[in-house]
This record gives sequence, C-alpha cells and structure tokens, in this order.
Amino acid sequence: MDNPIIFQILLALVALFFIFLTYMNTKTWRWLHVTITIFLFIACIPFGVYAALTIKTRLAWIGHYDKLDKDVTKLTDEVELATYGTPTDIEGNSESVVDLRGNVGRVILDRGRVWRGVTATVAGPGFLISTAPPQDPALPAAPVVKHNIAPKTVVFAFKEALTTEGLTVPYFYLGEFRVTVANEMDPNITIEPVLPLSEQQGAVARDPSPIDLRQQPAAGQPQATWVLYEVSPADGHEWLAGKTEEELRALIPEQLTGLAKPQYDKFISQFVRDGQAADPTTDPPENIWIEVKFKQPYKVEVDAPAVASVDTEVFDASGRAVLDRLRSAAPGDPPATSDFEVGQTGVFDKQTADKLIADGIADLVRPIYRRRLTDFELKFHAVHSQVVELNSRIRALSLDVASIQASKAKADSQAALLDDYKAKLTDDREKVRFELAELTTYGKSVAARLSEVRGELSNLYKSNKALGRELAALNAQMTEEIERRTRAATASAN
Repeated sequence: MDNPIIFQILLALVALFFIFLTYMNTKTWRWLHVTITIFLFIACIPFGVYAALTIKTRLAWIGHYDKLDKDVTKLTDEVELATYGTPTDIEGNSESVVDLRGNVGRVILDRGRVWRGVTATVAGPGFLISTAPPQDPALPAAPVVKHNIAPKTVVFAFKEALTTEGLTVPYFYLGEFRVTVANEMDPNITIEPVLPLSEQQGAVARDPSPIDLRQQPAAGQPQATWVLYEVSPADGHEWLAGKTEEELRALIPEQLTGLAKPQYDKFISQFVRDGQAADPTTDPPENIWIEVKFKQPYKVEVDAPAVASVDTEVFDASGRAVLDRLRSAAPGDPPATSDFEVGQTGVFDKQTADKLIADGIADLVRPIYRRRLTDFELKFHAVHSQVVELNSRIRALSLDVASIQASKAKADSQAALLDDYKAKLTDDREKVRFELAELTTYGKSVAARLSEVRGELSNLYKSNKALGRELAALNAQMTEEIERRTRAATASAN
C-alpha cells in the first residue's frame, strides 16, 4: 500500500494501545520501568522513519543499478556491433569500426607519418622544432612522448592556419627539410632545408605569428604551428568527391590559393566536375575517361610484377602497384586481376576504352570528366626549380639593370656636362654676337672716318699739288731772277 494516511492511522492506534498498556502496568511497575518504556517507544518513532528512508533509498538504488546494468549490457552489445559488425553479416554489407579502420589504413597506407601542431624557432640556418605540446603551468608535467624521428629523415613542412570554421589545416608550403639533430627522448629536433628556401618561404617560416583566416581573429593567439609530413601529401579523386561548389569554396577559400578569380573559378570547377559527364568537344582529351558496359567476360591485371628493390617506383607507368604492401595479390603470388562479367560496367582511359569498343568487348556508356592528379612532391621540386631559375634570371636582369643604370648615370652626367658646355657656348655666342655688333658698329664708324680722312687727304693732295705748282713757279721765277742778277753782276764787274 502506498497511501500514507493508512500508515498514520495504524501508527496512532499503536500509540494509543501502548499508552493503554503502560497505564495498566503502572499498578505493578515501578516509575523507572514506566519512564524507560515511554522513552523507548518515543525513540522507536524516529528509528522507524530512518528505517523507512533507508529501505526506500536501498530500493531506489537497486532499481537504478538494475537499469544501469541493463544499459551497460545494451551499450556493450551496441559497441560490439559497431566494432565488429553483425555476426550474421557474412557478405560484410554493414559498416563497422574494424572495416572503417581497414579502409582508413588503406587510404593512408602511402601517407607516412604526420606530426601536427609542432612549434618552430629559428636556429641558425635551420629551425628548432618542438614536437611536444605547450605545457600548462597549472597541470603536472606531461610524460615525454617519443617522436620516433631519426636523423637524416626528410620531412615536408607546412605552416598551419585556422579556417573560418575553426579548423586547423595546412596553409603554406614551407619546403623540404632534413633532420640534422634528433633524440627520441628529447621532444626537440633540428631541421635544415634540403633546397634553399625562397624569399617568401623564409619570411613565412621565420614569422612566429599564427595565420588566422577568420574575419575577426581572437586576441592572445598562441604561437604559430607547423605540420610535418614524412611523405609528401598525395592527391586523390576520393578526397573531395561529392562536395558541392559552396562546400569546396568554403573548404578552399580564394585567399588560400592566391589565384585570380577566373583561375580560381576554373580551379574549383575541376573538383566539382570530377566524376561527372564530360564534353568531348571542349574538355581536354587527358581529362576524358570512358565508362563502358561489357558484352563478354574481361580480365584486367591490377598488379605489376613484384619488385623487392628499395629504389623502385611505387607504381609502374600504367598505374599498377609494384610493392608487395600495395599489391592486391599476396606476396609471392602472380599479379591479381579484376574480372568483369557480362553486363558489368567499368571506367577506363580513352585509349583503352576505344580499343575495348573497337574489339567488340564492350559498349560505350558515357564519357566522364576526370581531373588530373597532382604529384605534389614533383610539383614542389618543379616550382622550386622555376623559382631558382627565375631568381637567377632576376639576378642577371638586376645586374643588367644596374649596368644600364650606371651607364645611364654616366650618360646623364655627360649630358649635364654637355648642357653646361652648351650653356657656356650659348653665352659665348651671345657675347660674340654682342661683340660682332659692336665691332660692326665700330667698323662702320671707322669706315666713315676713313672716308672722311680719305676726303681730307684728297683735298690735301690737291692742295699740295697746287702748292707744288706754285713752288715750281716761284722757283723758276727765283732761278730766273738769280740768273738775271748774276748776269748783271758779271756785266758790272767787267
């Protein structure tokens, strides 16, 4: 019964019955016995209350325990089901953690090891890398975790950035580095660039500030972090399969690529169209693959003959796996094949598909656009070679520009000197013109004076001739007079 009023009525009847018995026993009991009995009865009341609460609590915890026990059993079954899948699913149609781990393992088989969230400081020609996370002073020191990086290991470094969604992703390629100093018990390693860093790579690598692509970066951000890849990141069609254009633009922002808008739109378009129908009239032939439907059984070798050399390429020229760890066939077995039955479809490159269709093995279903995958390591080396070539060209052009500028400076100096000479010659010419004008004026005055002098001389000449004639006449007269007087004197003396 759960009605508390009934319990209260029963308790009241018991109390009245006890009071009646106690009163009846007072005729034979002593006062001490009566007092103790009354106190004992009063003490039983709280004891009963506590006992009831205890039983209630015990029953509640028993019910809670039973519920938790059922929940634990249910969750254990769910964990087992999620981990290993349905035991009766022989074909493996249901997903499980084991299957997903296997798929992830196959996907990252060639990725190599990755060290995320490392910090870097400049150390001479290289960098000092700390693989341990920053220590919180409020917490006890974390145990040393081995980084398992050996000296001479080559790693590819990227500077991380915080996206608008709050995700930390590789943002800027810093270069290829070689580990020079490493100790598995020391979280710090020293790396140096394998290839000389470009000016921009060096500036970004030495900048300790983090990269935040959000509109309003949070204040007090921690130090910038790097991510190190043991193997250069690999490209694949499945990485961005099924993403819409809006999702791709959010995942790869325009400022992340550094491309102009037309080139950025074309870059995003190749991911959106990957796996979609192709247009043979406009799409490049290397981006067109053909889906065919087989009319007869067909086998395709998916493995190349195994090669044990450590220097061999991972895949042959046809894209078939060479290393045992990548081949579908077991080590030592012949190359595995992929069998196509009648009515099945497959996607092949255009040359292979055209041959299958021409041989009557399959029918054309549709052309498919497939973007070309990028070998990032080869691309990085090619870009570095282009940067080195451009830098060499820039240095040569800089020397030519410096030589041209020096020649121009000398020409400008000579031109200034010639301008000075020209100014002086112009000044001299003006002075010569002035002097010529003065000399012309003076010559004219001299010529006029000369004419006057000539006139005067002519007059003097004429006057002199007249005086000469007069003198001759006077001389003749005087001679005649003298001769006359002489004859007269001679005659007188005789």
